[in-house]
Amino acid sequence: MGVFVLTLELFDFVILSNVSSKLCAGAFAFVCHRTFTFDMQEGDTGKQGLKYVALLGLNIPISSALLSVFLLLSTSTIFAKIMSDVATLVVTFTISKYFVFNVKPQGEGK
Repeated sequence: MGVFVLTLELFDFVILSNVSSKLCAGAFAFVCHRTFTFDMQEGDTGKQGLKYVALLGLNIPISSALLSVFLLLSTSTIFAKIMSDVATLVVTFTISKYFVFNVKPQGEGK
């Protein structure tokens, strides 16, 4: 949220702020998910990185569209940003878990 607020204050352009914050958050999230959330000791980091970039390529326009909708429904830019992020969080996390990092569902073994 910090990058969003900072770029919003600097440029006063909500969608640019959303895109820049998603790019920063995406880089941070990839490293954290790979290292901590899914404990990926093996696997092709480059391939996973490309898949994550593709996921961001889908996430950013969807999130921006939702942000635009929530801005129409709310007078608070921050509230609209939070709502659009919450709406995309579960889907993005699930896709990254099974598509990017190839975590097997419980019961299927490693």
